Amino acid sequence: MESRWPQDSLGLYVHIPFCRNKCPYCDFYSLACSDPAQLQAYTESLCREILSCPPKYRIKPVDSLYFGGGTPSLLTPRQIGTIIDAAAAGFTFHKEAEITMEINPATINQGTLKAYQKAGVNRVSLGLQGLQDKELKVLGRIHSAADAIKAIEATKAAGFDNINFDLIYGIPGQTITDWMHCLQQAIDYQPHHISMYLLQLEPQVPMSRAIAAGQLALPEEAEVEAMYYRAVDSLHDKGLKQYEISNFARDGYACRHNLRYWQFGEYLGFGAAAVSRLGGLRWMNAADLNIYMAREPNRASSGQIVLEDMTPRQQALEAMIMGLRLTSGVNLEAYRKRFGMDLAQELLHRAERFIDHGLLETDNGWLRLTKPGYLLSNQVLCCFAE
Repeated sequence: MESRWPQDSLGLYVHIPFCRNKCPYCDFYSLACSDPAQLQAYTESLCREILSCPPKYRIKPVDSLYFGGGTPSLLTPRQIGTIIDAAAAGFTFHKEAEITMEINPATINQGTLKAYQKAGVNRVSLGLQGLQDKELKVLGRIHSAADAIKAIEATKAAGFDNINFDLIYGIPGQTITDWMHCLQQAIDYQPHHISMYLLQLEPQVPMSRAIAAGQLALPEEAEVEAMYYRAVDSLHDKGLKQYEISNFARDGYACRHNLRYWQFGEYLGFGAAAVSRLGGLRWMNAADLNIYMAREPNRASSGQIVLEDMTPRQQALEAMIMGLRLTSGVNLEAYRKRFGMDLAQELLHRAERFIDHGLLETDNGWLRLTKPGYLLSNQVLCCFAE
């Protein structure tokens, strides 16, 4: 992992806030939609927003573009291509820019995938979440295990050579045996990247209410811990190296866009609820489709909300917190050069008790989480917050 922060390039994020159905565990901003006219109107609004981006934001070249959601694959290949073309018209792209699209297995086939590829998508993130019908049903997914396998095979047949699988563990009713069977199935298809996320629920989502009512039960904490560490070992044995708490990749296939967040790089977000950060300024578009669609077309800041204008100290703290999610950790010399010796020493002092407890370590000029620290990362990283 490079020791510098990626300040010489920019990432773009495009939020597609539509799904066929809202999953009961999801807290992202998304709406049920199957209206082609609304999807087309939203595509046009996105293009206007991208093209109205101020010139001062366009100075740095773009090395990643990420379509997230929601379900980006509800848009047609032509609509995705139109958005990519707008981005290419408004920004300078690196020749080998990573262009990722999240895809729901129930919404695509090989022909559609080839068309997305022709439109410019070169990395696919398949939202499998699971490969067993009973777990997909609990998660409220619209696809079956058979759909997931068809989507995997179609993506490979379409010629994509950079494929991620999203998986969820810690699902109500899931056992370690269930999880490891799912993971092994996924590994057998030889993806370039796997993201595995612990099911974490906000209080307001329907699944939280079902658990509170006794209708569902999450696995015990010890079982979840075993799921995580057995998966880490299994993925490593199959050549998928862990580079972040929840992310694993073959050599050369780490997700460039997500690395930008963890390395405290800069990014611009487009679409309803999309977040941007340039320097210390972080802002988001309104998490309301009607407000977003009604924004003034030639006024870049219309419908935007400033979340925070971070001081240099706040930026330094966030860079430490995000960087420690990476298994490589934070290069202390690079950190001192960017943020100053005094702050680096202060944060090392804060880290001492976690080093003493075996949750953080220093090694050859790097500060990083230890393997036991990964699942306790939220508690550890809180020591760097104010």
